[in-house]
Amino acid sequence: MSQRNYQLVRYKVNRNNFEVMVNPGAVMKYRKKTITDIQEVIYSDVIYKNQSKAEQASEADLSQGFETEDVMACIEIILQKGEVQLTSAERKAKVEKKRLEIINFIHQNYVDPASKKPIPVVRIENALETMKFKPDGNIPTDKQLAKLLKKLPEYIPLKKMIMSGALTIPNKYIGQAQNVVHKYCETGKESWGNAWTVEVSIVPGVYDNFIRDISSATQGEFNFNIDGQQSNDNSNNNNNNNNNRNKGKKGKKGKKRNR
Repeated sequence: MSQRNYQLVRYKVNRNNFEVMVNPGAVMKYRKKTITDIQEVIYSDVIYKNQSKAEQASEADLSQGFETEDVMACIEIILQKGEVQLTSAERKAKVEKKRLEIINFIHQNYVDPASKKPIPVVRIENALETMKFKPDGNIPTDKQLAKLLKKLPEYIPLKKMIMSGALTIPNKYIGQAQNVVHKYCETGKESWGNAWTVEVSIVPGVYDNFIRDISSATQGEFNFNIDGQQSNDNSNNNNNNNNNRNKGKKGKKGKKRNR
């Protein structure tokens, strides 16, 4: 068996360890009754105490662990109650899933302190690669983040925060815009007049999606003035002849036009 094309199912009982080799992916199908023939599940009908050392369980071991020496009856119990050891591909997929969870959490909840904008995913990925961070598929995400976030600021500036500010929407777009706002934001004080102005707070990671959808709902005519930075006046970007306003690009103030 030089090439590993099987999985191990490990079961511990009465201080004894029992292992059975099974076909990859077959155990879960067997438990869900997608496969009903046990012979389609097992790679070998040998029960081991330590498969890596080729140490087989004796009849006395089986009797002590399962109160029977019937090998197939013992295997049935192991398949139903044992812990399935992951294949190499499954372990890699589990680690990759954990890596994406960590990156997504940082992207969703942290911003660049200077711009107060979400940190791009690519920038987070590059920082993790530079610091040679290796996620563990078996350790909870929050525990890994607790350690990671102590070192990550050495590689990229970041700050945990909720983005907040004043959003202004022309009255003609209120119907469409409110659906978008309530989808992404928590809302506060509102004022009405020639336009609807509402205080909103939003998780940084959904900022890009919010801007995309609110732009679509208002045909680009909106103003989002994020606290602590210049306004994101999208109406100026779409209509250069609009009222004098500060442009939000790169946080620079626009020149006041004389009429």
